[in-house]
Amino acid sequence: MKFGTFFDAEGDFFDTVHFPASLKKYPLRGEGLYLLEGKVVVDFGFPSLEVSRCGKIGLKKDPRSE
Repeated sequence: MKFGTFFDAEGDFFDTVHFPASLKKYPLRGEGLYLLEGKVVVDFGFPSLEVSRCGKIGLKKDPRSE
């Protein structure tokens, strides 16, 4: 099981929970942009996303750096 912290499009952070079955099928691969799918759960009064699927989103190369 892993826990993560991500930022949404507005810059607010949210926590995630990755259980072994989904983590094995959809591993986290370092820093970057991720598309996450799951269920929002509230534990101890704090919401988090229980991730069922996730994938890293590729970034376009900056043409100015070539």
